[in-house]
Amino acid sequence: MDNIDTMPPIGDLDHDVIYGYLQIRVNRPHSVRRSVWHFARADFGSLNQEFLNAPWNAGLMLYDDIDDLVSYYYGLIKIGMEAHIPKRQINKSKKDKPWMTGFIRHLLMLRNRKLHHCSYISMSFLQHILTLK
Repeated sequence: MDNIDTMPPIGDLDHDVIYGYLQIRVNRPHSVRRSVWHFARADFGSLNQEFLNAPWNAGLMLYDDIDDLVSYYYGLIKIGMEAHIPKRQINKSKKDKPWMTGFIRHLLMLRNRKLHHCSYISMSFLQHILTLK
């Protein structure tokens, strides 16, 4: 702490105000590497074919418990997706919401720049932002 000082009491209070300056470092949240499905490169024709040929009825004959049946069906779906939908690795901040994409982050940066330079958002700027793809 630097420059610690006191001020006289506020109003008719019997305590002095003490203030000072703290020099602290704020750490940025670390990014996390996540694996996500890359649906744009998926082979949906093969995936549909695999789901048509999957042994869906076998689960009804093998399991009596609903939890086991759900696990069986979940496994069939996951195997099909892993075989026909590639995954890709992305970096996300721990604080990011799932919908916070690079494009949305770019739009927020543009908005913040514009707000920094003027006190209002012009209609043409809003139209420009809405037409970006």
